[in-house]
Amino acid sequence: MTWLLRLLAIAAAFLLTACYQEERTYTLNPDGSGKVVFEFTMPLDAAISFGNDDRKMPEEKLKDAARDILEESEGVSAWADVSFELTDDEKIDFKGTAYFNDLNQLKLKMGSVSSSLLTPGLTRDGDVVTLTCSQSQDEEGDEDEQKKGKEWDKMTAEEQEAEVAKAKQQLLQMKAMAAGMMGDMTSKATFHLPRKPSKNQNFEALSETSYAVETSGAKMMAAFDKLIEDEELLRSAAGNGLEMQGDPPEEIFEAMFGRPGNPTLTFSGAGEAAFDYKSEVKAAQEAAPAMLEKLGLKIIPPAPISGEGKFESLRLAGLRIVTPSPDNNVRPFNWSEGISLAFIAKLPGAVISADDGKVTTFTLENGQNLLPKKDWDREIRSVDLSEDGATVGFEVSSDQLPDAGVSMIKELAGELVFMAAEGSERTDLGFKKLAVDEAGEHFGAKIEKLGDHSFHEDKKEVSIRFEFKRSMVKDVHFIDADGLRLESQRNGHFWSGDGGTMTFTVDKALDEACRVEVETFTGITKHVIPFKVENIPLMPLPSDGE
Repeated sequence: MTWLLRLLAIAAAFLLTACYQEERTYTLNPDGSGKVVFEFTMPLDAAISFGNDDRKMPEEKLKDAARDILEESEGVSAWADVSFELTDDEKIDFKGTAYFNDLNQLKLKMGSVSSSLLTPGLTRDGDVVTLTCSQSQDEEGDEDEQKKGKEWDKMTAEEQEAEVAKAKQQLLQMKAMAAGMMGDMTSKATFHLPRKPSKNQNFEALSETSYAVETSGAKMMAAFDKLIEDEELLRSAAGNGLEMQGDPPEEIFEAMFGRPGNPTLTFSGAGEAAFDYKSEVKAAQEAAPAMLEKLGLKIIPPAPISGEGKFESLRLAGLRIVTPSPDNNVRPFNWSEGISLAFIAKLPGAVISADDGKVTTFTLENGQNLLPKKDWDREIRSVDLSEDGATVGFEVSSDQLPDAGVSMIKELAGELVFMAAEGSERTDLGFKKLAVDEAGEHFGAKIEKLGDHSFHEDKKEVSIRFEFKRSMVKDVHFIDADGLRLESQRNGHFWSGDGGTMTFTVDKALDEACRVEVETFTGITKHVIPFKVENIPLMPLPSDGE
């Protein structure tokens, strides 16, 4: 990448974090593990991921923002000492300690954007460890950019001046976008090393083992001014005649970050660690549930449903009508002819799954019967449960259309089947080692796939076969030989009847010595809940917010 484009990319990162103040304090071990105290202040709405409900109160948004930070940050083994509050001007003040087993995989999130300024990374050459705090991502220039640099000397003076003017215009446009937005932005990274470094390039020394680097929106604006006013640098930016690839010149980095070039520290990887990573992570993982509950971030479901029960509330929430189309390639909503009604219901207790359901009656005010003729078409569709298992959404469909002028449902009735559980328990699957085709001691568990992930570098992918109903599974945990729970994510599943396969993305630390624990629901009961609506409008009414 040409350094002008690199500079514009850095500026774009600044714009994404405009009006934020962040500080990260790292304590590093030579193997790349460590912890970081992550503090920031930012506008509340910016801290919430896209798609958040604008109708929520600020206090609810605050918890959503904090939950997003904890759940969406990547490479975090455990969180500890988390706190957050809402300021008088509706900003979020957040602080928490994130433990990571590989600094290079750590990606801290602030709502819809990453904390990507001053990105640290470790490399190791024998016992020599190098920490680099980059302001930009290394990217190789493509052939077109290299060709452009080689052709600069072949341009006429007029053509070169036109390129210079173009580069200047790009910078002026970016500066105009940034003006007024970057004034409050600050970013600081402090690093506590396990021992004194042998080399320090462009870090501020706080002590023998502590170093810092910081930048701000004001410094970024100074870099723009420096470049716009310097004719020689502008010509370099325009034609790549002075420096075709790599980072911007030292003068620009110095204007942006107070020092020329990417800050770098080199220290010995031999000797003791800065702290006992495994011991602290294990304690943090054990304390996390109580911490999340105290912060109000843990979803606590109501008591499980008992008996047959009935819905506490049921409302028509959506309507889709698809008329016939002469061409199947241009169907409305890309859907078949007919009508679909979406309902939302409040359950009398928590459930763990909605297995199936059917419609038994569907008539309109004029006596028209919309009940599908085939049993298959009478099944309830698109059943979804809320996170606490106390609210359900489902669809009722018909392959027929209402007669013209009909606006009321006379009667629509049916039933849904739910499963509830009294609790859960964790079972070690009993693999002698984690390897392909290895069989466990419980639930017919067998490892079908294990290896490097196809799409995520430094991640493992694991597929495990189970012999039980999918609704029995609450969670699956991967635990290393020291008892630490590895970061994992369920990617998908394929199930048929009483058996199926789950696939997971797991931290690269997964090895043969790790064990797998499955958390299954206990005290499972089946509940059939009937539903009926009578004499209601076919057109849904807005929710009252409940």
